[in-house]
Amino acid sequence: MTRENIIESANVTFHNVATPKLIPVLAEGLETEGTDLESKPDPFTYDFNLFPENQAMKFGILELKIADTPMLTTHQVLDTSTDISGSMGDDCKDGKSKMQHAKHTLQNIVSAIVKSDGASVTMATYGFDNMVDEIFPGTQITQDNETELRAKMEKLLPRNGTDIYKSLECQADRAAKRREGNPNIRQTNITLTDGQANEGKSTKYSDMATQVAPNCTNIFIGFGADHNAVGLQQLADTQPNGSYFYVAEIEKAGLVFGEVIHQMLYTALINITIEIENGEIYNYKTNTWQTTLQIPSIVSEAKKTYHLRSKDPTQVFVNIHAQSLVHGDEAAMQLELDYLISHDTEGESVNLTTHMFRQRTQELMFKAHQHNIAGQNAEKWTKEQYDSQSNVSKTIRKELIDFCKFMQQYAKENSLEEDDLLNTLLTDLTVVTKTFGSPRAAIYTASKCNSQGRQTSNNTNYIDPNDLFRQRQNYANHGMRRQNAIGAFQGDRLDENDGLADLPTMPKMQSGLSRAYTTPRQITMMRTLTGASAELDELALPPTPPAEEEETTV
Repeated sequence: MTRENIIESANVTFHNVATPKLIPVLAEGLETEGTDLESKPDPFTYDFNLFPENQAMKFGILELKIADTPMLTTHQVLDTSTDISGSMGDDCKDGKSKMQHAKHTLQNIVSAIVKSDGASVTMATYGFDNMVDEIFPGTQITQDNETELRAKMEKLLPRNGTDIYKSLECQADRAAKRREGNPNIRQTNITLTDGQANEGKSTKYSDMATQVAPNCTNIFIGFGADHNAVGLQQLADTQPNGSYFYVAEIEKAGLVFGEVIHQMLYTALINITIEIENGEIYNYKTNTWQTTLQIPSIVSEAKKTYHLRSKDPTQVFVNIHAQSLVHGDEAAMQLELDYLISHDTEGESVNLTTHMFRQRTQELMFKAHQHNIAGQNAEKWTKEQYDSQSNVSKTIRKELIDFCKFMQQYAKENSLEEDDLLNTLLTDLTVVTKTFGSPRAAIYTASKCNSQGRQTSNNTNYIDPNDLFRQRQNYANHGMRRQNAIGAFQGDRLDENDGLADLPTMPKMQSGLSRAYTTPRQITMMRTLTGASAELDELALPPTPPAEEEETTV
């Protein structure tokens, strides 16, 4: 396989048909008498315009399909640090503790690597609370020591507080010592925690970020709803190849770890730069359009879609530089992909409306996330600040709800109710909207911004009932009142005072895994780590083919 053939296919296309602008939710002739719509006879309309500041801009996409590349056989290191603070002894819904689930998953990682014929992995495991305990030092995993290493995981027992700073400091020190012996060794560090840092040299995540190991893949996994999502995201963003995952239902942690271990064994390209000439590419992390985009890594069999814009699509040219792990490259080099020049074909319609919906969804989720982060300082606000932020909240919530209504009506009118992408976008916005303004809303917006932006397999849709938005009674005591029988994804009537009464009936709850972004080998790895799984069984079913999309009349 040549370097160029690692990218199996690459295409640039631009939207060139009419874009829907005004779509009434109430279809012509719809009977409203005697229904809850009787008092709202005026049809809802939505002005959909991605580039109001520059009407000359055209929307396009870059689609990359990575080939089925072989498993990496070069030696690499996996370093895991697991929170063993007292809260890890809390029980999950199935009656088992968080600690039991964490140990079980780590034990299955050992077995998964043993079953990956040809894999060469040294693993080290540590537990941390207010101290760092060595469970076992760096040990190359083999069939001969599988049972022994699994047994050693039983030494992980919940105890005291949470000192993340010390754990990261020790992890970075171990990584540096390994690199002294082998400067090019590939290292993956996993930090798993269920709570807030409350002990140690510093509990500020900005200080902890200085201890994140450089030149490593750093994975931060938040268990349950009590961890600091913004803080873990900050740690993940410290180094280029970092990731934050939210595990809502701890008994399903193997799905996330399956994606992480698959990434470790089947990464095809790293250190990727996409350059756009005569156009721009969207960066979901900063919500900006740029001429270049840095991507830490892409795995085997992955399908990735990146958003472009240009005033003249016929002049757009794409360059890709990347480092192939398959070929043992020591630096990134340009891939010969001359066919990535986009030309409009006369008479050929290209409808990218659903991708444009994804673009708007990412923009709205970014906006909601930034507001949720600001809301973490609510206890310090004056009454004037609180009132101002409340008005902003109402505006953002209305934007989220209106766009949900618009997408749902578009899907109905174009027979796209079963479209995977549209349903994923609707589900993402439902999770964000129903938790927006709640004390832990940032967990959900961080998770959704990441999963949609990075196009990951795991896409958590579970909402802790305590995290559903409740209208605050007043700014002084931030009291909460209960809603009437509200349930996520069930289309319940919502209290109008909460500003959610107009949220449309959402599609049936999506699986926690994305069909579009989950590769066959990822499914295999996840099954190794989880065994039976309703989410994996759902992915195994053939998707319902969407009806042919027709151009929408404006």
